Amino acid sequence: MEIAHPTILVIDDHADTLNLLVDLLESAEYRVESALSATAGLGLLQHTPVDLILVDLLLPDMSGLEFCEQVRAREQLQLVPIILASATSGVCWNESSATAGANSYISKPFDIDYLLGLVQMHLAPVAALR
Repeated sequence: MEIAHPTILVIDDHADTLNLLVDLLESAEYRVESALSATAGLGLLQHTPVDLILVDLLLPDMSGLEFCEQVRAREQLQLVPIILASATSGVCWNESSATAGANSYISKPFDIDYLLGLVQMHLAPVAALR
């Protein structure tokens, strides 16, 4: 029997960052779906079940906060953990992030160990069900 690995959706408009995250998460044995825009990510979510979403806060088509609100409006996605990421200086986790539906925040450049720990923490309940 094959072990089902959690699926993570990564959304970032910078291809280099997106590829880095995909490689990192796949090397940690996660299944990874990726998108270069929030709109493309929302499209993927229509037909691809995911266990966690890692989304850039500043995207050209909509903010990560707007993306979170749209995800949380979908009943089947209300419990999927969302991690916001940002390279913008001075942006940090705040009440608007939580209100939009994000579960955590991480700053760029990524501390790889912290990122993997955050992912693992949010996926622990999923792993317990497998």
